Amino acid sequence: MKILTSSLIFLLGCVAPMHAAEPDFHSRFLSVGLSRANPGFSFFAVDSLGRGNLASNPVLAETNSAALQGLELDGRFAYRLNGKPIWRITCGEKLITLHADFVPGLEAPPLVLEFNQKANHATLLGRMRPGQRQVALPCVLHLPDMGSVRISANVSHGQLDYDARRWQAPAPFVRVAFPAATAQQARVQYRLEVAAIYPKLAGLEKDARYDGFRRDFLNIFQLNPRVQMLANNASSDPVPFTLFLYSEVALYAPPLARGLTALDLVRMTLDRYLAGAKGYGQVGYACEPTDADLIPWKTPWTSSDTLPSLLIAAGNYVQSAKDWPWASANYGKLLGWANEMMAADHDGNGLIEYPGSGNYGDRPLTDKRPSNWWDTINFGHEDAYANALALDPSSEAVTGLANIYMRSGRLPEADVELRKLVAAHPDQADPRIQLGRVLAAEGKNDDAIAELQAAVKLAPADVSLQRDLADLYVISKKYDQAEAAYRGLLAGSPNDAELHQSLGKALLEEKKFADAQKEFLAAVSLKPDLGTAYGDLAFAASENKDYPLTIKALDARVKYLPDEPVTYFLRASAYDHLKDVKQAAVNYHLFLNTAHGKYPDQEWQAKHRLIAIEPKR
Repeated sequence: MKILTSSLIFLLGCVAPMHAAEPDFHSRFLSVGLSRANPGFSFFAVDSLGRGNLASNPVLAETNSAALQGLELDGRFAYRLNGKPIWRITCGEKLITLHADFVPGLEAPPLVLEFNQKANHATLLGRMRPGQRQVALPCVLHLPDMGSVRISANVSHGQLDYDARRWQAPAPFVRVAFPAATAQQARVQYRLEVAAIYPKLAGLEKDARYDGFRRDFLNIFQLNPRVQMLANNASSDPVPFTLFLYSEVALYAPPLARGLTALDLVRMTLDRYLAGAKGYGQVGYACEPTDADLIPWKTPWTSSDTLPSLLIAAGNYVQSAKDWPWASANYGKLLGWANEMMAADHDGNGLIEYPGSGNYGDRPLTDKRPSNWWDTINFGHEDAYANALALDPSSEAVTGLANIYMRSGRLPEADVELRKLVAAHPDQADPRIQLGRVLAAEGKNDDAIAELQAAVKLAPADVSLQRDLADLYVISKKYDQAEAAYRGLLAGSPNDAELHQSLGKALLEEKKFADAQKEFLAAVSLKPDLGTAYGDLAFAASENKDYPLTIKALDARVKYLPDEPVTYFLRASAYDHLKDVKQAAVNYHLFLNTAHGKYPDQEWQAKHRLIAIEPKR
């Protein structure tokens, strides 16, 4: 044992001592240390909730890197090169500021933050241009399980260098480099502020069970700098068949930084696909070597969930961002995706298929993959997962495309294309639903009703479809059909205040004032803040000569909505019938002062009633 112990001591003595990086600054939100060899961080940990969970250091350890000649760390927070100050770092509880100064005749290196990707799947989130490995400022550094850091600078059009590799020795890395000051930008300040970026929902901050949600809401967003697209992680593949998931999270994400949203990242990725870039799941992806660490897609067809996912993502982006110019500009290519998606229904039975049979002995393999779920469930050649994305009545693929049609102002084209889709797939409800909505937007109400009625037969459980049809009956003045439709909906949802209000409006048009009044009373009972229903109730009560209820309803309405000419007239008329001439006169005058000739019959009536009820002067 003594010999063995001595040998171990000898061997250990031959190895150069390695010291674990230690922080130079520590607060509840961040812990940082600076490299002594090169401008950069040797320790970087954040806790966006300020709980002090900062023991883990994901910075890639400096092993074989040579020290920069002439560099010295002046104190703990300033770098000098050949005696000249080039970088200065200041730290606060949640804020790190990097100060860079230009020195004429001296080429200062960037300040680098490099993560070991095995320790943390760090990513930089921001706008990137095709073919460039720079991220525009402001941007966000996100560290799963730690939180986020918003990064900005005092220079216009500032950028950070960004790179990531997964098949590199000694370890996969994610590198962020802060460019040094230049002659053009002699003094640069970068601000790194720790932040928890998540939707603000009541009570989350007081419930520790949601700490992970608050730190990690952005985890799905990973940006690969070598392809400038959202990907599985910063050094992994972009995958179009999961882009719809990114878009769905982006719908609820708060702004990432000033002028930057998660939807911007979705659009940036969509732009790359629309421009011809491919992702994992598309024929030909990464089959030729590139400078990115990508895994080739060897299947001789595009996965059946790729195009539905892209269309859902596009629809979510357009609807939420209201970027109608983008929708219009990309309409043709989006339509091409839709046509290609639907063309996969080779036998016309309403289900898209992948070329394999899915039979026993022909199961999905690495080079024969139908969709994202290939490795867990064999759904058969009419892949259920992809069809659920593409064609289910609740799917957003076709819905999103139809919304893009309408918002792009291309109703006639949408009409033509959707009619083709309906003709090719007459037993699918969703194309008929979207065609019906386009026809309604064109004012072709009878044709729209026919399509929606056919869709209801194909998808009888789709409540939103039944509601659209009922609303269209009202628009088309088919009030008896609207009444029947709303009553059918209320049978399944008796506590839906808006449904009661809609039925009440149809009954008003049928001059069934007593029944209408009952529906409006039910609506405000179920939802006391439904301001518009009080106005409807006031009108129905007036027609029923229940003038006290008219006034009561109008007084309740004004708590939620401002008075307008019609409500002034209804109130004046009610007081007039109740012989309260003083209040009647006040409201007739308010009506006349706001009507401005828009209600000639009621204005004539108000003027003559004022002559009758006001004292002669």
